[in-house]
Amino acid sequence: MTIEVLGTNCPNCQAFYQRVVSIMSKITPGIVPGYINDFSKIIKIGAMSSPVLVKNGKLLLVGDNHSDNDIVTALLQDDYSSIKHDDAPSAECSICSNH
Repeated sequence: MTIEVLGTNCPNCQAFYQRVVSIMSKITPGIVPGYINDFSKIIKIGAMSSPVLVKNGKLLLVGDNHSDNDIVTALLQDDYSSIKHDDAPSAECSICSNH
């Protein structure tokens, strides 16, 4: 299983990544998510904001306003048909806000 957070290195993306690392240490010990700071990959995967949670190359969550339960549910799901976008824009950087 490959888990990645795609972000822009803004504080919100970094904080989201740290939350994912913490959650994964509890549900999948030994698997550490990667962090990719490449906006072209964010666009390529089909997201127009960040951070983006990706599992095995499939987009799971977009935005940083997800509960820990949302993150756990997304990481454990096998069906990628329901991508969840957050409803609130990030305050830190315009790239990270919902469009």
